[in-house]
Amino acid sequence: MKKEILAIYGGTFSPPHIGHIRAAEALSAALSPDRLMIIVDNLPPHKEIDGGATAEQRLAMASLAFGHIPNAEISDMEIRRGGRSYTAETLTYLSAENRELYFLCGTDMFLSLPTWRDPATIFAHAVICLVRREAEDGISVQIKEAAKRYEREYGARIRMIDAPVTEISSSDLRVALATAPWRAEKMLSPAVYAYIREQGLWRAEDKDAILLALREDVRAFMSEKRYRHTLGVEKMTRRMAAFFDGEIDPFFLSAAALLHDITKELSEAEQREIISKMQIKLSISQEKSPAILHSFTAEHRIKHEFSFFAENEEILSAIRSHTTGSAGMSLFDKLLFVADYIEEGREYPRCIEAREKFFSMLSDGIPPKAALDRITLSVLDSTIRFLTEHGYALCEDTVRARDSILSTIS
Repeated sequence: MKKEILAIYGGTFSPPHIGHIRAAEALSAALSPDRLMIIVDNLPPHKEIDGGATAEQRLAMASLAFGHIPNAEISDMEIRRGGRSYTAETLTYLSAENRELYFLCGTDMFLSLPTWRDPATIFAHAVICLVRREAEDGISVQIKEAAKRYEREYGARIRMIDAPVTEISSSDLRVALATAPWRAEKMLSPAVYAYIREQGLWRAEDKDAILLALREDVRAFMSEKRYRHTLGVEKMTRRMAAFFDGEIDPFFLSAAALLHDITKELSEAEQREIISKMQIKLSISQEKSPAILHSFTAEHRIKHEFSFFAENEEILSAIRSHTTGSAGMSLFDKLLFVADYIEEGREYPRCIEAREKFFSMLSDGIPPKAALDRITLSVLDSTIRFLTEHGYALCEDTVRARDSILSTIS
């Protein structure tokens, strides 16, 4: 009588990441099991579960992560049993004469098996399937030596499963969710990431840590000169935001500053290809002004690389108008627009003059909003003059922005 092949993959899955998914997929592909049980731990004996997710939430995430694998079933048997989750007890419970058990583990688990409760029972009941989750060759010797020792001392049956190496630490992933969610998103399936956001798990609330990570990550998309300008704009937005305390969120304004030039150094051909993908209809003047295209294409990169900020329309709007301005600019829009022009790395006489004029108005007691409107108008006038004198295309957004600000001031 043919025995049932039952593959077992246990873990806390707090949360289940792509490393877990790839390991389970590899096990399924290698064994074609009759059943693949994904067993969610209750309380693992070797570590404490991060308090961010309940057992029910971990079960839900496991269903989202592994549900696509043939013959996979998500089990809560260890949660229902309560207490510490011991593999020996689980394998004993699942063992049967007409069933062959295969137990999946990663490298760390494999090397530590003799320290688990009743390792002899584990080796007696199941074929141990190792899926490596690290690329370090040096550890291969330890694995081979451990396998030989298990075979000699326990009569163990060992099977190596080929799988793509995915080096992800669950603890590092949880830190990323709280401090750099766009990094964490790349480590999770879309369904699991969406669930985590929906449930408010491992919330990204440390704004200083998030901005620190964002400063690190935007650097990969720009030259050193562009990066210095970007940091200069962020510094200027924070300086300016202090005059509008409570009216705007300086965290999101800093994020907008760090992201505003994220596609600035793409070629014109690359910019136009992205605009085509985004199905943006450019005006005639916009078509003639390749230098402003990054204002539109930045949104595409933000959605794909920094999606945590992609839902914030305030950020996207400010970035869209940071080169040309636009009619009816918000306070947030104006702050980024002006900061981009007057940041301290700008050494053009017109930029220096605008910077000195803005802070001089504030020192003279002119209300911050009035000073910002005046300097925004001054920057728009200067831009129009510069473009006209040098024969460059003048975008109608700049003219409309000027008329709008002039109307507000009047």
